[in-house]
Amino acid sequence: MKKFIQFIFLLHFIGIPIYAEIIHVPSEQPTIQAGIDAATDGDTVLIADGSYSGNGNVNLQWNSTNKHIVIQSVNGAPHCVIDCEYKGRGFILNSEQDDRDIIDGLTITNGWAKTVYPILTGGGAILCDGTSPQISNCNLIHNIAGDSVNSTLNSYYADGGAIECINSSAPIIINNVIRNNFANHTGGGIHYGDRSSGVVKNNVLDNNRNYGCYGGGGIALHSESNPTIVNNQITNNNSRYYSKGGYGGGIICMNSNPFIINNTIANNSTLNGDSLGQGGGIRIRGLPSPIIKNCIIWNNTAQDSLENLDFQYPQWTLDVSYSDIEGGLYNMNVTSPSTILTSDPHFLDPNHDNYQLGPSSPCINAGTPDTTGLYLPEYDLAGNPRLSNGSIDIGAFEYNPGSHIVEKTTRNLSYGLEQNYPNPFNPNTKIRYVIPTSSAVTIKIYDLLGQEIETLVNEYKFPGEYTVEWDASHLSSGIYLYRITAGDYSETKKLILQR
Repeated sequence: MKKFIQFIFLLHFIGIPIYAEIIHVPSEQPTIQAGIDAATDGDTVLIADGSYSGNGNVNLQWNSTNKHIVIQSVNGAPHCVIDCEYKGRGFILNSEQDDRDIIDGLTITNGWAKTVYPILTGGGAILCDGTSPQISNCNLIHNIAGDSVNSTLNSYYADGGAIECINSSAPIIINNVIRNNFANHTGGGIHYGDRSSGVVKNNVLDNNRNYGCYGGGGIALHSESNPTIVNNQITNNNSRYYSKGGYGGGIICMNSNPFIINNTIANNSTLNGDSLGQGGGIRIRGLPSPIIKNCIIWNNTAQDSLENLDFQYPQWTLDVSYSDIEGGLYNMNVTSPSTILTSDPHFLDPNHDNYQLGPSSPCINAGTPDTTGLYLPEYDLAGNPRLSNGSIDIGAFEYNPGSHIVEKTTRNLSYGLEQNYPNPFNPNTKIRYVIPTSSAVTIKIYDLLGQEIETLVNEYKFPGEYTVEWDASHLSSGIYLYRITAGDYSETKKLILQR
Protein backbone atom coordinates (compact mmCIF):
# COMPACT_ATOMS: atom_id res chain seq x y z
CA MET A 1 0.00 0.00 0.00
CA LYS A 2 2.85 2.38 0.83
CA LYS A 3 4.44 1.86 -2.62
CA PHE A 4 1.06 2.48 -4.31
CA ILE A 5 0.60 5.76 -2.44
CA GLN A 6 4.15 6.80 -3.37
CA PHE A 7 3.43 5.99 -7.04
CA ILE A 8 0.22 8.06 -7.03
CA PHE A 9 2.09 10.95 -5.40
CA LEU A 10 4.80 10.71 -8.07
CA LEU A 11 2.26 10.90 -10.91
CA HIS A 12 0.67 13.93 -9.33
CA PHE A 13 4.04 15.56 -8.69
CA ILE A 14 5.24 15.25 -12.31
CA GLY A 15 1.96 16.54 -13.69
CA ILE A 16 0.36 13.34 -15.04
CA PRO A 17 -3.39 13.24 -14.31
CA ILE A 18 -4.24 10.26 -12.14
CA TYR A 19 -7.81 9.65 -13.22
CA ALA A 20 -8.04 10.62 -16.90
CA GLU A 21 -11.34 9.81 -18.57
CA ILE A 22 -12.80 9.63 -22.08
CA ILE A 23 -15.88 11.76 -22.68
CA HIS A 24 -17.89 10.64 -25.70
CA VAL A 25 -19.66 13.10 -28.00
CA PRO A 26 -22.56 12.90 -28.73
CA SER A 27 -23.48 9.74 -26.77
CA GLU A 28 -22.52 11.20 -23.36
CA GLN A 29 -22.45 14.94 -24.08
CA PRO A 30 -24.64 16.44 -26.83
CA THR A 31 -22.12 18.94 -28.24
CA ILE A 32 -18.37 19.32 -28.48
CA GLN A 33 -18.41 22.33 -26.15
CA ALA A 34 -20.43 20.36 -23.61
CA GLY A 35 -17.77 17.64 -23.79
CA ILE A 36 -15.03 20.22 -23.27
CA ASP A 37 -16.86 21.76 -20.31
CA ALA A 38 -17.35 18.32 -18.71
CA ALA A 39 -13.67 17.37 -19.13
CA THR A 40 -11.13 17.72 -16.36
CA ASP A 41 -7.35 17.83 -16.55
CA GLY A 42 -5.96 15.01 -18.70
CA ASP A 43 -9.30 13.91 -20.17
CA THR A 44 -9.99 13.13 -23.83
CA VAL A 45 -13.08 14.42 -25.60
CA LEU A 46 -13.72 11.70 -28.20
CA ILE A 47 -15.98 12.72 -31.07
CA ALA A 48 -17.93 10.14 -33.08
CA ASP A 49 -18.26 10.20 -36.87
CA GLY A 50 -20.62 12.85 -38.19
CA SER A 51 -21.07 16.53 -38.97
CA TYR A 52 -21.32 19.01 -36.08
CA SER A 53 -22.70 22.53 -36.40
CA GLY A 54 -24.77 25.12 -34.54
CA ASN A 55 -24.57 26.22 -30.91
CA GLY A 56 -22.07 24.24 -28.92
CA ASN A 57 -20.04 23.23 -31.97
CA VAL A 58 -18.51 26.55 -33.01
CA ASN A 59 -16.15 29.02 -31.28
CA LEU A 60 -14.96 26.17 -29.05
CA GLN A 61 -12.70 27.11 -26.14
CA TRP A 62 -11.51 26.16 -22.66
CA ASN A 63 -9.36 27.64 -19.91
CA SER A 64 -6.08 25.72 -19.80
CA THR A 65 -5.15 27.13 -16.41
CA ASN A 66 -7.69 24.66 -15.05
CA LYS A 67 -7.13 21.72 -17.41
CA HIS A 68 -5.23 20.38 -20.39
CA ILE A 69 -7.30 18.13 -22.64
CA VAL A 70 -7.25 16.20 -25.92
CA ILE A 71 -10.03 16.70 -28.47
CA GLN A 72 -9.95 13.82 -30.92
CA SER A 73 -12.14 12.09 -33.50
CA VAL A 74 -12.81 8.36 -33.48
CA ASN A 75 -11.98 7.67 -37.15
CA GLY A 76 -10.06 10.67 -38.42
CA ALA A 77 -10.75 13.97 -40.15
CA PRO A 78 -12.64 12.65 -43.21
CA HIS A 79 -15.34 11.26 -40.92
CA CYS A 80 -15.63 14.02 -38.31
CA VAL A 81 -16.58 17.48 -39.60
CA ILE A 82 -17.07 20.72 -37.69
CA ASP A 83 -19.15 22.84 -40.09
CA CYS A 84 -19.04 26.37 -38.72
CA GLU A 85 -21.60 27.57 -41.29
CA TYR A 86 -19.78 30.94 -41.35
CA LYS A 87 -21.11 31.66 -37.83
CA GLY A 88 -17.69 31.76 -36.19
CA ARG A 89 -14.38 29.94 -35.92
CA GLY A 90 -13.80 26.33 -35.05
CA PHE A 91 -11.59 27.02 -31.99
CA ILE A 92 -10.63 30.14 -30.04
CA LEU A 93 -7.55 29.36 -27.93
CA ASN A 94 -6.36 32.17 -25.69
CA SER A 95 -5.67 30.67 -22.27
CA GLU A 96 -2.06 29.55 -22.56
CA GLN A 97 -2.67 26.05 -23.88
CA ASP A 98 0.52 24.03 -24.33
CA ASP A 99 1.48 20.76 -26.03
CA ARG A 100 -0.74 18.84 -23.59
CA ASP A 101 -3.74 20.46 -25.31
CA ILE A 102 -4.33 18.62 -28.58
CA ILE A 103 -6.78 19.02 -31.46
CA ASP A 104 -6.49 15.84 -33.50
CA GLY A 105 -8.23 14.37 -36.53
CA LEU A 106 -10.98 16.92 -37.27
CA THR A 107 -12.19 18.59 -40.43
CA ILE A 108 -12.95 22.26 -39.77
CA THR A 109 -14.75 23.99 -42.62
CA ASN A 110 -16.74 27.16 -43.34
CA GLY A 111 -15.20 28.97 -40.39
CA TRP A 112 -15.32 32.77 -40.43
CA ALA A 113 -13.22 35.11 -38.31
CA LYS A 114 -15.47 38.08 -39.02
CA THR A 115 -13.84 41.33 -37.97
CA VAL A 116 -15.70 44.06 -36.14
CA TYR A 117 -13.58 47.05 -35.14
CA PRO A 118 -11.63 47.16 -32.83
CA ILE A 119 -11.40 43.34 -32.69
CA LEU A 120 -9.45 42.49 -35.84
CA THR A 121 -7.98 39.09 -35.00
CA GLY A 122 -8.30 36.33 -37.57
CA GLY A 123 -7.88 32.59 -37.82
CA GLY A 124 -10.90 31.34 -39.75
CA ALA A 125 -10.57 27.81 -38.38
CA ILE A 126 -8.34 28.26 -35.30
CA LEU A 127 -7.15 31.35 -33.42
CA CYS A 128 -4.06 30.91 -31.22
CA ASP A 129 -3.68 34.00 -29.06
CA GLY A 130 -0.77 33.61 -26.65
CA THR A 131 -1.09 29.83 -26.64
CA SER A 132 0.76 26.76 -27.91
CA PRO A 133 -1.40 23.68 -28.52
CA GLN A 134 -0.86 20.76 -30.88
CA ILE A 135 -2.94 20.80 -34.07
CA SER A 136 -2.52 17.49 -35.88
CA ASN A 137 -4.09 15.30 -38.58
CA CYS A 138 -6.78 17.88 -39.36
CA ASN A 139 -8.32 19.10 -42.61
CA LEU A 140 -8.78 22.89 -42.52
CA ILE A 141 -10.76 23.72 -45.63
CA HIS A 142 -12.80 26.72 -46.91
CA ASN A 143 -12.28 29.00 -43.91
CA ILE A 144 -12.19 32.82 -44.03
CA ALA A 145 -10.46 35.59 -42.07
CA GLY A 146 -11.84 39.07 -42.68
CA ASP A 147 -15.15 40.87 -42.83
CA SER A 148 -16.01 39.56 -46.29
CA VAL A 149 -14.76 37.33 -49.07
CA ASN A 150 -15.39 40.28 -51.39
CA SER A 151 -13.08 42.61 -49.46
CA THR A 152 -12.48 46.19 -50.54
CA LEU A 153 -9.79 48.69 -49.66
CA ASN A 154 -11.81 50.03 -46.73
CA SER A 155 -12.65 46.63 -45.26
CA TYR A 156 -11.73 45.68 -41.75
CA TYR A 157 -8.97 43.18 -42.24
CA ALA A 158 -7.91 39.94 -40.60
CA ASP A 159 -5.05 37.47 -40.97
CA GLY A 160 -4.73 33.70 -41.17
CA GLY A 161 -7.45 32.17 -43.32
CA ALA A 162 -7.07 28.84 -41.51
CA ILE A 163 -4.83 29.53 -38.48
CA GLU A 164 -3.70 32.75 -36.81
CA CYS A 165 -0.86 32.71 -34.25
CA ILE A 166 -0.32 35.96 -32.33
CA ASN A 167 1.08 37.27 -29.04
CA SER A 168 3.98 34.80 -28.69
CA SER A 169 1.99 31.72 -29.60
CA ALA A 170 4.04 28.62 -30.41
CA PRO A 171 1.72 25.86 -31.66
CA ILE A 172 2.82 22.53 -33.10
CA ILE A 173 1.06 22.25 -36.48
CA ILE A 174 1.72 18.80 -37.92
CA ASN A 175 0.26 16.40 -40.51
CA ASN A 176 -2.60 18.67 -41.59
CA VAL A 177 -4.17 19.50 -44.94
CA ILE A 178 -4.73 23.28 -45.14
CA ARG A 179 -6.54 24.01 -48.40
CA ASN A 180 -8.80 26.62 -50.03
CA ASN A 181 -8.70 29.12 -47.17
CA PHE A 182 -8.81 32.93 -47.58
CA ALA A 183 -7.59 35.97 -45.63
CA ASN A 184 -8.46 39.49 -46.70
CA HIS A 185 -5.18 40.79 -45.31
CA THR A 186 -2.25 38.41 -44.87
CA GLY A 187 -1.58 34.68 -44.54
CA GLY A 188 -4.14 32.84 -46.63
CA GLY A 189 -3.24 29.57 -44.91
CA ILE A 190 -1.35 30.46 -41.70
CA HIS A 191 -0.35 33.80 -40.19
CA TYR A 192 2.32 34.30 -37.52
CA GLY A 193 2.69 37.65 -35.77
CA ASP A 194 3.88 39.30 -32.57
CA ARG A 195 6.97 37.13 -31.92
CA SER A 196 5.22 33.83 -32.39
CA SER A 197 7.06 30.60 -33.13
CA GLY A 198 6.47 26.85 -32.97
CA VAL A 199 6.63 24.12 -35.61
CA VAL A 200 4.90 23.69 -39.00
CA LYS A 201 5.76 20.15 -40.09
CA ASN A 202 4.53 17.63 -42.69
CA ASN A 203 1.56 19.70 -43.85
CA VAL A 204 0.01 20.25 -47.26
CA LEU A 205 -0.79 23.96 -47.79
CA ASP A 206 -2.55 24.17 -51.12
CA ASN A 207 -4.68 26.73 -52.96
CA ASN A 208 -4.93 29.26 -50.14
CA ARG A 209 -5.28 32.98 -50.93
CA ASN A 210 -4.67 36.33 -49.33
CA TYR A 211 -5.96 39.67 -50.56
CA GLY A 212 -3.98 42.45 -48.89
CA CYS A 213 -0.82 44.51 -48.76
CA TYR A 214 1.31 42.24 -46.54
CA GLY A 215 1.02 39.08 -48.63
CA GLY A 216 1.64 35.44 -47.90
CA GLY A 217 -0.73 33.25 -49.88
CA GLY A 218 0.38 30.12 -48.02
CA ILE A 219 2.20 31.33 -44.88
CA ALA A 220 2.87 34.85 -43.60
CA LEU A 221 5.47 35.70 -40.94
CA HIS A 222 5.59 39.16 -39.34
CA SER A 223 7.09 40.98 -36.37
CA GLU A 224 9.96 38.71 -35.30
CA SER A 225 8.04 35.45 -35.71
CA ASN A 226 10.39 32.52 -36.02
CA PRO A 227 8.69 29.15 -36.49
CA THR A 228 10.40 26.06 -37.87
CA ILE A 229 8.79 25.30 -41.25
CA VAL A 230 9.93 21.82 -42.22
CA ASN A 231 8.87 19.17 -44.75
CA ASN A 232 5.75 20.87 -46.11
CA GLN A 233 4.21 20.92 -49.57
CA ILE A 234 3.34 24.58 -50.25
CA THR A 235 1.66 24.69 -53.65
CA ASN A 236 -0.87 26.63 -55.75
CA ASN A 237 -1.28 29.46 -53.24
CA ASN A 238 -1.93 33.02 -54.40
CA SER A 239 -1.24 36.49 -53.05
CA ARG A 240 -2.69 39.69 -54.49
CA TYR A 241 -3.00 43.28 -53.36
CA TYR A 242 -6.44 44.44 -54.42
CA SER A 243 -6.07 45.48 -58.08
CA LYS A 244 -2.37 44.55 -58.22
CA GLY A 245 -0.13 41.53 -57.82
CA GLY A 246 0.81 40.70 -54.26
CA TYR A 247 3.83 39.55 -52.28
CA GLY A 248 4.99 36.06 -51.36
CA GLY A 249 2.69 33.61 -53.09
CA GLY A 250 4.04 30.70 -51.05
CA ILE A 251 5.64 32.43 -48.03
CA ILE A 252 6.25 36.02 -47.03
CA CYS A 253 8.85 36.68 -44.34
CA MET A 254 8.92 40.19 -42.85
CA ASN A 255 11.38 41.02 -40.06
CA SER A 256 11.40 37.37 -39.03
CA ASN A 257 14.01 34.67 -38.79
CA PRO A 258 12.45 31.21 -39.31
CA PHE A 259 14.04 27.93 -40.36
CA ILE A 260 12.60 26.93 -43.77
CA ILE A 261 13.82 23.36 -44.25
CA ASN A 262 13.04 20.61 -46.81
CA ASN A 263 9.92 22.20 -48.27
CA THR A 264 8.55 21.91 -51.79
CA ILE A 265 7.34 25.39 -52.76
CA ALA A 266 5.88 25.21 -56.27
CA ASN A 267 3.20 26.67 -58.53
CA ASN A 268 2.42 29.58 -56.23
CA SER A 269 1.71 33.05 -57.63
CA THR A 270 1.60 36.77 -56.87
CA LEU A 271 -0.91 37.51 -59.54
CA ASN A 272 -4.13 39.47 -60.01
CA GLY A 273 -5.33 39.32 -63.58
CA ASP A 274 -2.32 40.27 -65.68
CA SER A 275 -0.67 42.21 -62.86
CA LEU A 276 2.35 40.42 -61.38
CA GLY A 277 3.73 40.89 -57.90
CA GLN A 278 6.98 39.94 -56.16
CA GLY A 279 8.27 36.69 -54.71
CA GLY A 280 6.04 34.03 -56.21
CA GLY A 281 7.73 31.37 -54.06
CA ILE A 282 9.22 33.28 -51.11
CA ARG A 283 9.35 37.04 -50.53
CA ILE A 284 11.79 38.31 -47.85
CA ARG A 285 11.42 41.86 -46.53
CA GLY A 286 13.14 43.49 -43.59
CA LEU A 287 15.73 42.00 -41.27
CA PRO A 288 16.63 39.54 -39.82
CA SER A 289 16.17 36.94 -42.54
CA PRO A 290 15.38 33.21 -42.63
CA ILE A 291 17.58 30.17 -43.04
CA ILE A 292 16.51 28.30 -46.19
CA LYS A 293 17.92 24.83 -46.71
CA ASN A 294 17.07 21.72 -48.77
CA CYS A 295 14.08 23.41 -50.46
CA ILE A 296 12.67 23.13 -53.98
CA ILE A 297 11.39 26.54 -55.15
CA TRP A 298 10.03 26.01 -58.64
CA ASN A 299 7.54 27.22 -61.25
CA ASN A 300 6.18 30.10 -59.20
CA THR A 301 4.71 33.21 -60.85
CA ALA A 302 5.71 36.83 -60.25
CA GLN A 303 7.56 39.68 -61.96
CA ASP A 304 10.60 38.78 -64.05
CA SER A 305 13.55 37.61 -61.91
CA LEU A 306 11.32 37.68 -58.79
CA GLU A 307 9.34 34.54 -59.55
CA ASN A 308 10.81 32.13 -57.02
CA LEU A 309 13.02 33.79 -54.41
CA ASP A 310 12.89 37.55 -53.83
CA PHE A 311 15.21 39.21 -51.29
CA GLN A 312 14.56 42.92 -50.80
CA TYR A 313 18.11 43.70 -49.63
CA PRO A 314 20.64 42.37 -52.20
CA GLN A 315 23.49 44.09 -50.34
CA TRP A 316 23.05 41.61 -47.49
CA THR A 317 23.94 37.91 -47.53
CA LEU A 318 21.02 35.50 -47.43
CA ASP A 319 21.47 32.11 -45.76
CA VAL A 320 20.36 29.76 -48.56
CA SER A 321 21.97 26.40 -49.33
CA TYR A 322 21.36 22.95 -50.82
CA SER A 323 18.22 24.07 -52.66
CA ASP A 324 16.85 23.76 -56.20
CA ILE A 325 15.71 27.22 -57.31
CA GLU A 326 14.34 27.85 -60.79
CA GLY A 327 16.25 30.68 -62.44
CA GLY A 328 18.95 30.58 -59.81
CA LEU A 329 19.89 33.50 -57.60
CA TYR A 330 19.15 36.82 -59.27
CA ASN A 331 21.09 39.79 -57.93
CA MET A 332 21.63 38.40 -54.42
CA ASN A 333 24.43 37.08 -52.26
CA VAL A 334 23.97 33.74 -50.52
CA THR A 335 26.04 31.74 -48.08
CA SER A 336 26.73 28.67 -50.27
CA PRO A 337 26.08 29.43 -53.97
CA SER A 338 27.88 26.26 -55.08
CA THR A 339 25.18 24.12 -53.43
CA ILE A 340 22.30 25.75 -55.36
CA LEU A 341 20.79 23.73 -58.22
CA THR A 342 18.84 25.23 -61.11
CA SER A 343 17.64 22.03 -62.80
CA ASP A 344 14.08 20.78 -63.26
CA PRO A 345 13.24 18.71 -60.13
CA HIS A 346 11.18 16.27 -62.25
CA PHE A 347 8.06 16.01 -60.11
CA LEU A 348 6.08 12.87 -60.90
CA ASP A 349 2.75 14.50 -61.74
CA PRO A 350 2.37 18.12 -60.53
CA ASN A 351 -0.75 18.60 -62.66
CA HIS A 352 -2.45 16.13 -60.34
CA ASP A 353 -0.82 17.43 -57.13
CA ASN A 354 1.87 14.76 -57.01
CA TYR A 355 5.15 16.48 -56.12
CA GLN A 356 7.14 13.34 -55.38
CA LEU A 357 10.48 13.07 -57.16
CA GLY A 358 10.91 11.07 -60.33
CA PRO A 359 13.89 8.74 -60.81
CA SER A 360 15.85 11.30 -62.86
CA SER A 361 15.46 14.15 -60.36
CA PRO A 362 18.68 16.05 -59.59
CA CYS A 363 17.33 16.56 -56.05
CA ILE A 364 17.90 12.93 -55.07
CA ASN A 365 20.69 12.66 -52.46
CA ALA A 366 21.51 16.33 -53.08
CA GLY A 367 20.55 17.67 -49.67
CA THR A 368 22.98 18.83 -47.02
CA PRO A 369 25.32 16.06 -45.83
CA ASP A 370 24.85 17.28 -42.26
CA THR A 371 21.22 16.98 -41.14
CA THR A 372 21.95 17.79 -37.50
CA GLY A 373 19.39 20.17 -36.04
CA LEU A 374 17.07 20.18 -39.07
CA TYR A 375 13.98 19.03 -37.11
CA LEU A 376 13.30 16.37 -39.75
CA PRO A 377 10.31 14.05 -39.35
CA GLU A 378 10.84 10.31 -39.45
CA TYR A 379 8.78 10.01 -42.64
CA ASP A 380 8.00 12.32 -45.53
CA LEU A 381 4.51 13.21 -46.77
CA ALA A 382 4.29 10.00 -48.82
CA GLY A 383 5.35 7.74 -45.94
CA ASN A 384 8.93 7.21 -47.14
CA PRO A 385 11.76 7.30 -44.54
CA ARG A 386 13.06 10.86 -44.50
CA LEU A 387 16.70 9.70 -44.48
CA SER A 388 17.80 7.04 -46.97
CA ASN A 389 21.26 5.45 -46.58
CA GLY A 390 22.43 8.47 -44.63
CA SER A 391 21.55 10.92 -47.44
CA ILE A 392 18.63 13.28 -47.78
CA ASP A 393 16.84 14.59 -50.86
CA ILE A 394 15.97 18.21 -51.51
CA GLY A 395 12.28 19.04 -51.02
CA ALA A 396 9.41 17.59 -49.01
CA PHE A 397 9.65 14.08 -50.49
CA GLU A 398 12.32 11.42 -50.25
CA TYR A 399 12.68 9.47 -53.48
CA ASN A 400 11.23 5.96 -53.34
CA PRO A 401 12.56 3.71 -56.13
CA GLY A 402 9.17 2.00 -56.41
CA SER A 403 7.05 5.15 -56.43
CA HIS A 404 7.66 5.97 -60.10
CA ILE A 405 6.14 2.69 -61.28
CA VAL A 406 3.30 2.95 -58.79
CA GLU A 407 2.37 6.50 -59.71
CA LYS A 408 2.21 5.75 -63.43
CA THR A 409 -0.62 3.29 -62.76
CA THR A 410 -2.56 4.96 -59.94
CA ARG A 411 -5.37 6.20 -62.21
CA ASN A 412 -6.28 2.55 -62.91
CA LEU A 413 -6.25 1.59 -59.23
CA SER A 414 -9.08 1.49 -56.73
CA TYR A 415 -9.11 1.46 -52.94
CA GLY A 416 -7.92 -1.86 -51.58
CA LEU A 417 -6.82 -3.62 -48.41
CA GLU A 418 -5.04 -6.89 -48.97
CA GLN A 419 -4.81 -9.85 -46.62
CA ASN A 420 -1.75 -9.59 -44.43
CA TYR A 421 1.21 -11.82 -45.25
CA PRO A 422 2.22 -14.13 -43.76
CA ASN A 423 -0.99 -15.19 -42.04
CA PRO A 424 -0.87 -16.84 -39.51
CA PHE A 425 2.26 -14.96 -38.40
CA ASN A 426 4.74 -14.77 -35.52
CA PRO A 427 5.41 -12.03 -34.57
CA ASN A 428 5.70 -9.81 -37.71
CA THR A 429 3.40 -9.44 -40.69
CA LYS A 430 2.96 -7.00 -43.57
CA ILE A 431 -0.21 -5.26 -44.72
CA ARG A 432 -0.47 -3.86 -48.24
CA TYR A 433 -3.05 -1.23 -49.23
CA VAL A 434 -3.86 0.96 -52.24
CA ILE A 435 -4.94 4.63 -52.28
CA PRO A 436 -6.10 5.93 -55.70
CA THR A 437 -6.64 9.53 -54.57
CA SER A 438 -4.91 11.76 -52.02
CA SER A 439 -6.55 11.42 -48.61
CA ALA A 440 -5.98 11.03 -44.89
CA VAL A 441 -5.42 7.35 -44.09
CA THR A 442 -5.64 5.42 -40.84
CA ILE A 443 -4.97 1.73 -40.21
CA LYS A 444 -5.75 0.44 -36.73
CA ILE A 445 -5.54 -2.92 -34.96
CA TYR A 446 -8.42 -4.13 -32.76
CA ASP A 447 -9.13 -7.18 -30.65
CA LEU A 448 -12.29 -9.23 -31.18
CA LEU A 449 -14.12 -7.12 -28.61
CA GLY A 450 -13.54 -4.03 -30.69
CA GLN A 451 -10.96 -2.51 -28.35
CA GLU A 452 -8.30 -0.53 -30.18
CA ILE A 453 -4.84 -2.08 -29.76
CA GLU A 454 -2.57 0.02 -31.93
CA THR A 455 -2.48 2.60 -34.74
CA LEU A 456 -0.19 1.61 -37.62
CA VAL A 457 -0.90 4.50 -40.01
CA ASN A 458 -2.35 7.95 -39.30
CA GLU A 459 -1.26 10.43 -41.96
CA TYR A 460 -2.07 12.09 -45.28
CA LYS A 461 -1.18 9.85 -48.22
CA PHE A 462 -0.77 10.54 -51.92
CA PRO A 463 -2.02 8.08 -54.58
CA GLY A 464 -0.08 4.83 -54.61
CA GLU A 465 0.50 1.38 -53.21
CA TYR A 466 1.85 1.12 -49.67
CA THR A 467 3.01 -1.55 -47.24
CA VAL A 468 3.10 -1.29 -43.46
CA GLU A 469 4.67 -3.85 -41.12
CA TRP A 470 3.21 -4.79 -37.74
CA ASP A 471 5.26 -6.21 -34.88
CA ALA A 472 2.91 -8.06 -32.49
CA SER A 473 5.62 -9.44 -30.21
CA HIS A 474 3.99 -7.74 -27.21
CA LEU A 475 0.68 -9.56 -27.69
CA SER A 476 -0.58 -13.07 -26.99
CA SER A 477 -1.78 -15.55 -29.61
CA GLY A 478 -5.22 -14.97 -31.06
CA ILE A 479 -7.34 -13.43 -33.79
CA TYR A 480 -7.12 -9.67 -34.32
CA LEU A 481 -8.75 -7.23 -36.73
CA TYR A 482 -7.17 -4.54 -38.87
CA ARG A 483 -9.21 -1.69 -40.35
CA ILE A 484 -8.34 0.93 -42.96
CA THR A 485 -10.14 4.26 -43.32
CA ALA A 486 -9.37 6.55 -46.29
CA GLY A 487 -11.84 9.15 -47.49
CA ASP A 488 -15.23 7.44 -47.68
CA TYR A 489 -13.61 4.01 -47.93
CA SER A 490 -13.20 1.61 -45.00
CA GLU A 491 -12.57 -2.13 -44.81
CA THR A 492 -11.79 -4.62 -42.05
CA LYS A 493 -9.94 -7.95 -42.22
CA LYS A 494 -8.81 -10.60 -39.73
CA LEU A 495 -5.26 -11.64 -38.94
CA ILE A 496 -4.00 -14.51 -36.77
CA LEU A 497 -1.08 -14.28 -34.36
CA GLN A 498 0.14 -17.82 -33.69
CA ARG A 499 2.92 -18.34 -31.15
